[in-house]
Amino acid sequence: MRPVFSSFARQVQVRALTSQIMKFPLLFLAFFAAYSAQAQELTPLSEIQQTAEEYVAAFTEAPGDARVEIRANPLDKRLRFERCQLPLVANAPGNSGSGRYVTVQVACPDPDGWSLYVPVQTQIQYPVVVITAALAGESLLSDDLLTVEFRDSQTLRGNHFTDPHELQGARLIRRLGAGQPVRRNNVCQVCRGDMVTILARVGGMEIKTSGEALGSGAVGDTIRVKNNRSERMIDARVVAVGTVEVRM
Repeated sequence: MRPVFSSFARQVQVRALTSQIMKFPLLFLAFFAAYSAQAQELTPLSEIQQTAEEYVAAFTEAPGDARVEIRANPLDKRLRFERCQLPLVANAPGNSGSGRYVTVQVACPDPDGWSLYVPVQTQIQYPVVVITAALAGESLLSDDLLTVEFRDSQTLRGNHFTDPHELQGARLIRRLGAGQPVRRNNVCQVCRGDMVTILARVGGMEIKTSGEALGSGAVGDTIRVKNNRSERMIDARVVAVGTVEVRM
Protein backbone atom coordinates (compact mmCIF):
# COMPACT_ATOMS: atom_id res chain seq x y z
CA MET A 1 0.00 0.00 0.00
CA ARG A 2 1.31 3.50 -0.94
CA PRO A 3 2.11 5.64 2.15
CA VAL A 4 -0.63 8.21 2.66
CA PHE A 5 1.73 10.64 4.34
CA SER A 6 4.13 10.73 1.38
CA SER A 7 1.32 11.48 -1.08
CA PHE A 8 -0.07 14.17 1.21
CA ALA A 9 3.36 15.78 1.55
CA ARG A 10 3.78 16.02 -2.23
CA GLN A 11 0.38 17.67 -2.57
CA VAL A 12 1.38 20.23 0.05
CA GLN A 13 4.62 20.96 -1.83
CA VAL A 14 2.79 21.46 -5.14
CA ARG A 15 0.26 23.80 -3.54
CA ALA A 16 3.04 25.77 -1.89
CA LEU A 17 4.90 26.16 -5.18
CA THR A 18 1.73 27.25 -6.96
CA SER A 19 1.08 29.76 -4.20
CA GLN A 20 4.57 31.20 -4.58
CA ILE A 21 4.16 31.57 -8.37
CA MET A 22 0.82 33.32 -7.97
CA LYS A 23 2.42 35.76 -5.54
CA PHE A 24 4.78 36.88 -8.27
CA PRO A 25 2.60 37.24 -11.38
CA LEU A 26 4.96 39.73 -13.01
CA LEU A 27 7.85 37.31 -12.65
CA PHE A 28 5.73 34.54 -14.17
CA LEU A 29 4.68 36.74 -17.09
CA ALA A 30 8.26 37.83 -17.69
CA PHE A 31 9.37 34.21 -17.81
CA PHE A 32 6.56 33.34 -20.23
CA ALA A 33 7.39 36.32 -22.46
CA ALA A 34 11.06 35.35 -22.54
CA TYR A 35 10.14 31.79 -23.47
CA SER A 36 7.81 33.01 -26.24
CA ALA A 37 10.47 35.36 -27.60
CA GLN A 38 12.93 32.50 -27.69
CA ALA A 39 10.42 30.38 -29.61
CA GLN A 40 9.87 33.19 -32.11
CA GLU A 41 13.60 33.27 -32.88
CA LEU A 42 13.33 29.92 -34.66
CA THR A 43 13.22 29.67 -38.46
CA PRO A 44 9.86 28.17 -39.52
CA LEU A 45 10.28 24.85 -41.30
CA SER A 46 7.80 26.06 -43.92
CA GLU A 47 10.22 28.87 -44.83
CA ILE A 48 13.00 26.34 -45.38
CA GLN A 49 10.74 24.23 -47.60
CA GLN A 50 9.62 27.28 -49.57
CA THR A 51 13.23 28.33 -50.17
CA ALA A 52 14.02 24.88 -51.58
CA GLU A 53 10.91 24.88 -53.79
CA GLU A 54 11.63 28.35 -55.18
CA TYR A 55 15.17 27.31 -56.02
CA VAL A 56 13.94 24.32 -58.06
CA ALA A 57 11.19 26.41 -59.70
CA ALA A 58 13.82 28.81 -61.07
CA PHE A 59 15.39 25.95 -63.05
CA THR A 60 12.19 24.21 -64.16
CA GLU A 61 11.05 24.77 -67.75
CA ALA A 62 7.64 23.75 -69.07
CA PRO A 63 5.20 24.88 -71.79
CA GLY A 64 2.62 27.46 -70.82
CA ASP A 65 -0.24 24.97 -70.97
CA ALA A 66 1.46 22.51 -68.62
CA ARG A 67 0.77 22.11 -64.91
CA VAL A 68 3.87 22.19 -62.74
CA GLU A 69 3.86 20.99 -59.14
CA ILE A 70 7.01 21.45 -57.06
CA ARG A 71 6.87 20.09 -53.54
CA ALA A 72 9.52 19.77 -50.85
CA ASN A 73 9.34 16.65 -48.72
CA PRO A 74 7.91 17.17 -45.21
CA LEU A 75 10.54 18.00 -42.59
CA ASP A 76 10.77 16.46 -39.14
CA LYS A 77 8.79 18.78 -36.85
CA ARG A 78 11.32 18.18 -34.09
CA LEU A 79 14.00 20.07 -36.04
CA ARG A 80 14.94 23.46 -34.57
CA PHE A 81 16.97 26.13 -36.37
CA GLU A 82 17.79 29.58 -35.03
CA ARG A 83 16.33 32.54 -36.87
CA CYS A 84 18.72 33.59 -39.64
CA GLN A 85 19.59 37.30 -39.78
CA LEU A 86 20.50 37.07 -43.48
CA PRO A 87 18.21 35.70 -46.23
CA LEU A 88 18.34 31.93 -46.63
CA VAL A 89 20.33 30.65 -49.61
CA ALA A 90 19.88 27.46 -51.61
CA ASN A 91 21.86 25.39 -54.07
CA ALA A 92 21.91 21.85 -55.41
CA PRO A 93 25.45 20.46 -55.15
CA GLY A 94 26.26 18.32 -58.17
CA ASN A 95 22.93 19.16 -59.81
CA SER A 96 21.64 21.97 -62.02
CA GLY A 97 18.49 22.28 -59.92
CA SER A 98 16.25 20.74 -62.55
CA GLY A 99 14.94 17.19 -62.60
CA ARG A 100 12.16 15.09 -61.16
CA TYR A 101 13.99 14.58 -57.87
CA VAL A 102 16.46 17.17 -56.58
CA THR A 103 18.15 17.45 -53.20
CA VAL A 104 18.53 21.13 -52.30
CA GLN A 105 20.87 22.45 -49.64
CA VAL A 106 19.22 25.31 -47.74
CA ALA A 107 21.64 27.29 -45.60
CA CYS A 108 21.74 30.24 -43.23
CA PRO A 109 24.76 32.37 -44.24
CA ASP A 110 25.17 33.90 -40.76
CA PRO A 111 28.64 33.42 -39.18
CA ASP A 112 27.18 30.80 -36.85
CA GLY A 113 24.64 29.62 -39.42
CA TRP A 114 23.34 26.18 -40.27
CA SER A 115 22.41 24.11 -43.34
CA LEU A 116 19.93 21.39 -44.19
CA TYR A 117 19.39 19.12 -47.21
CA VAL A 118 15.80 19.14 -48.46
CA PRO A 119 14.52 16.60 -51.05
CA VAL A 120 12.25 18.26 -53.65
CA GLN A 121 9.99 16.52 -56.16
CA THR A 122 8.81 18.05 -59.44
CA GLN A 123 5.84 16.81 -61.44
CA ILE A 124 4.95 18.23 -64.86
CA GLN A 125 1.59 17.36 -66.38
CA TYR A 126 0.63 18.00 -70.00
CA PRO A 127 -2.86 18.29 -71.51
CA VAL A 128 -3.54 15.35 -73.82
CA VAL A 129 -6.54 14.14 -75.77
CA VAL A 130 -7.92 10.83 -74.48
CA ILE A 131 -10.89 8.77 -75.58
CA THR A 132 -13.88 8.47 -73.27
CA ALA A 133 -14.84 4.88 -74.13
CA ALA A 134 -13.18 1.75 -75.49
CA LEU A 135 -13.15 1.86 -79.30
CA ALA A 136 -12.30 -0.71 -81.93
CA GLY A 137 -9.97 -0.11 -84.85
CA GLU A 138 -11.53 1.73 -87.81
CA SER A 139 -13.76 3.75 -85.43
CA LEU A 140 -14.38 7.36 -86.45
CA LEU A 141 -13.62 9.95 -83.78
CA SER A 142 -16.02 12.72 -82.80
CA ASP A 143 -16.37 15.33 -80.03
CA ASP A 144 -18.39 13.10 -77.72
CA LEU A 145 -15.67 10.43 -77.81
CA LEU A 146 -12.81 12.77 -76.91
CA THR A 147 -11.80 14.82 -73.89
CA VAL A 148 -8.68 16.52 -72.55
CA GLU A 149 -6.94 15.34 -69.38
CA PHE A 150 -3.64 16.26 -67.73
CA ARG A 151 -1.12 13.43 -67.58
CA ASP A 152 2.27 13.08 -65.92
CA SER A 153 5.03 13.70 -68.45
CA GLN A 154 6.81 10.55 -67.23
CA THR A 155 3.91 8.37 -68.39
CA LEU A 156 3.55 9.85 -71.88
CA ARG A 157 5.10 8.03 -74.82
CA GLY A 158 5.17 9.15 -78.44
CA ASN A 159 3.50 12.16 -80.03
CA HIS A 160 0.09 12.98 -78.61
CA PHE A 161 -2.65 15.48 -79.42
CA THR A 162 -3.70 18.44 -77.29
CA ASP A 163 -6.70 19.70 -79.28
CA PRO A 164 -9.73 17.40 -79.83
CA HIS A 165 -10.74 19.40 -82.92
CA GLU A 166 -7.65 18.09 -84.73
CA LEU A 167 -9.16 14.61 -84.53
CA GLN A 168 -12.68 15.33 -85.74
CA GLY A 169 -13.35 12.73 -88.44
CA ALA A 170 -10.05 10.89 -87.93
CA ARG A 171 -10.11 7.10 -87.82
CA LEU A 172 -8.47 4.81 -85.29
CA ILE A 173 -5.91 2.39 -86.67
CA ARG A 174 -6.02 0.09 -83.65
CA ARG A 175 -8.21 -0.52 -80.61
CA LEU A 176 -7.86 1.86 -77.66
CA GLY A 177 -9.19 1.49 -74.13
CA ALA A 178 -11.16 4.16 -72.29
CA GLY A 179 -8.90 6.90 -70.93
CA GLN A 180 -5.97 6.12 -73.23
CA PRO A 181 -4.21 9.07 -74.88
CA VAL A 182 -4.57 9.31 -78.65
CA ARG A 183 -1.14 9.28 -80.30
CA ARG A 184 -0.21 10.00 -83.87
CA ASN A 185 0.49 6.34 -84.61
CA ASN A 186 -3.00 5.42 -83.33
CA VAL A 187 -4.92 7.31 -86.03
CA CYS A 188 -5.02 8.26 -89.66
CA GLN A 189 -6.29 11.76 -90.35
CA VAL A 190 -6.18 10.90 -94.00
CA CYS A 191 -6.80 7.21 -94.64
CA ARG A 192 -6.19 5.06 -97.70
CA GLY A 193 -9.11 5.36 -100.11
CA ASP A 194 -10.39 8.67 -98.66
CA MET A 195 -11.42 11.47 -100.98
CA VAL A 196 -9.22 14.44 -100.05
CA THR A 197 -8.79 18.10 -100.82
CA ILE A 198 -5.41 18.85 -102.41
CA LEU A 199 -3.97 22.30 -101.71
CA ALA A 200 -1.25 23.77 -103.88
CA ARG A 201 0.29 27.14 -103.07
CA VAL A 202 2.09 29.06 -105.79
CA GLY A 203 3.41 32.43 -104.69
CA GLY A 204 0.47 34.13 -103.00
CA MET A 205 -2.11 31.96 -104.76
CA GLU A 206 -3.83 28.85 -103.42
CA ILE A 207 -5.21 26.22 -105.77
CA LYS A 208 -7.62 23.50 -104.63
CA THR A 209 -8.53 20.27 -106.32
CA SER A 210 -9.77 16.84 -105.30
CA GLY A 211 -7.93 13.56 -105.11
CA GLU A 212 -7.79 10.09 -103.62
CA ALA A 213 -5.45 9.04 -100.83
CA LEU A 214 -3.31 6.05 -101.79
CA GLY A 215 -1.86 5.79 -98.30
CA SER A 216 -2.68 6.67 -94.70
CA GLY A 217 -1.10 9.23 -92.41
CA ALA A 218 -1.47 11.74 -89.60
CA VAL A 219 -0.74 15.47 -89.75
CA GLY A 220 2.83 16.00 -90.89
CA ASP A 221 3.13 12.67 -92.72
CA THR A 222 3.78 12.52 -96.45
CA ILE A 223 1.58 10.12 -98.43
CA ARG A 224 0.87 9.27 -102.07
CA VAL A 225 -2.23 10.89 -103.55
CA LYS A 226 -3.89 10.62 -106.96
CA ASN A 227 -5.01 13.91 -108.51
CA ASN A 228 -8.50 13.18 -109.86
CA ARG A 229 -8.28 15.91 -112.50
CA SER A 230 -4.89 15.04 -113.99
CA GLU A 231 -4.78 11.36 -112.94
CA ARG A 232 -1.21 11.99 -111.77
CA MET A 233 0.28 10.38 -108.65
CA ILE A 234 1.89 12.93 -106.35
CA ASP A 235 3.45 13.15 -102.90
CA ALA A 236 1.51 15.37 -100.50
CA ARG A 237 1.75 16.25 -96.83
CA VAL A 238 -1.21 15.70 -94.51
CA VAL A 239 -2.21 19.06 -92.99
CA ALA A 240 -5.64 18.25 -91.52
CA VAL A 241 -8.38 15.63 -91.56
CA GLY A 242 -9.21 15.06 -95.25
CA THR A 243 -6.71 17.67 -96.48
CA VAL A 244 -3.23 17.39 -98.00
CA GLU A 245 -0.82 19.99 -99.31
CA VAL A 246 1.55 19.96 -102.26
CA ARG A 247 4.57 22.24 -102.27
CA MET A 248 5.17 23.80 -105.69
